[in-house]
Amino acid sequence: MVDQQREPSVNLRSRWLRIMIDLELSMSSDEGALRYANHALRLMERNQAEYPADEASWMLAKSWDRSIDLYATRNIRESKLWCEMSLKWMELVVGGRAYEDMMNRHYRDLLKLTATLETNPPSLI
Repeated sequence: MVDQQREPSVNLRSRWLRIMIDLELSMSSDEGALRYANHALRLMERNQAEYPADEASWMLAKSWDRSIDLYATRNIRESKLWCEMSLKWMELVVGGRAYEDMMNRHYRDLLKLTATLETNPPSLI
């Protein structure tokens, strides 16, 4: 009889993903962190009942804070990506809708700025 390995629990996977996101951000890799954040989002969508509430709240807060930090440094495109991530988590986190108006206003501002960047790319001079 072959011993089958069990898949790690949702709890364990969610915590592992948090560590990976923090690690990627500590290395200034927003791309890698967003990739893991997307994995966490898919895990949450498939396992809402088992996904730890503290991890889901952390994901919402982390993605929102990252968007604001990037916005403050005028990194508009990355800020928009993180804001989009936070909006997705807002839909899933219990109590997340409390911030909906503020988050949507910020996202609309990012969309305007992104459109401006696309029509007027920054010059190198």
